Amino acid sequence: MDFNMQATSVSPLLEILQSAPNLEEIYYPNIVQFTSPYENPARVVFKNIIYNGSMSLNRLTSLKIDTFLRNEDLYTLAERNLPLKSLQLTLTPGIGCDDLYELLYSVEHTLEALTFTFRDGYRLCKRFPHLENLRNMSVIVWNGYLENLAEIKRLTNLVVILMEVEMDMICSGNGGGNFAEKSEIKQLEIHAVPKGAESLVIKTIRLSPWNLRRLTIDHATDQYLRVIFRSLRLLEELLILYGDWSETGLTGIPKAHCKPEIVHKEFYAMGLKEYPGITDLKNLRNLILAGVMTDISLILGVTKCRTIRSLELVARSCSKVSLNY
Repeated sequence: MDFNMQATSVSPLLEILQSAPNLEEIYYPNIVQFTSPYENPARVVFKNIIYNGSMSLNRLTSLKIDTFLRNEDLYTLAERNLPLKSLQLTLTPGIGCDDLYELLYSVEHTLEALTFTFRDGYRLCKRFPHLENLRNMSVIVWNGYLENLAEIKRLTNLVVILMEVEMDMICSGNGGGNFAEKSEIKQLEIHAVPKGAESLVIKTIRLSPWNLRRLTIDHATDQYLRVIFRSLRLLEELLILYGDWSETGLTGIPKAHCKPEIVHKEFYAMGLKEYPGITDLKNLRNLILAGVMTDISLILGVTKCRTIRSLELVARSCSKVSLNY
């Protein structure tokens, strides 16, 4: 689409930008689909920010614009030396590793939050600056190597949305081990996992730092729970927003023994536990659990977690027996 047509449609906004040199935050989502991803209102705004020499924006600390970029855009943005603390960008295969590196290097000392949206199979390069103050990172349609993130020493919160990473990218070389051993991540969120990517989620959980403190996950199965309860025993907060798990997955008691009458024989029932269960999370303080709640799940699972201080259960029904506990 013609640049001038696009510029006309956002001209009032551009006038505001010109008259507001002290702006600290700019957020422009590209919520409309255009014929050309490189010529749309969001890109017009972005181009005026980085190429307009008369627009100083010396106080701009947050830039979040969803539009396709070219290498020269990244280079020019890096040259602006903006004091960015928060940055949100869309990455496409046309973006070169060197230009992305130079942009991140230019904000190495200021950046605290970073969001990448991956498009058309873009793969995050292995080369990464230290980003010494980066604490929060979100990756949308994630496609990259975990070992990159282990080098970001202060990164404590990682959000993964719609994982599409290939298995070899998780396990490449010693990268997975390095991530688990070196990463300082304390909070991990995994959202919108497509069908067929369950094994990637399990692998990511297994490779997460053993001292992870908070895990948020959209959907959990018995297999997910078993890995969580075995690998992340120092969890203090577990948020499961939707569940397709069973009594066995939550309690660790084999299915053959999960009969209604065992809730009245608690000591005996706990001796039947063969697999990791929620009671293995000895530091759990905050639990949000969604799924089919049964007496066995609640009485032999949740109520045995004596350290819980905040509890939210999302269930369609709950028996009077469970409520008495």
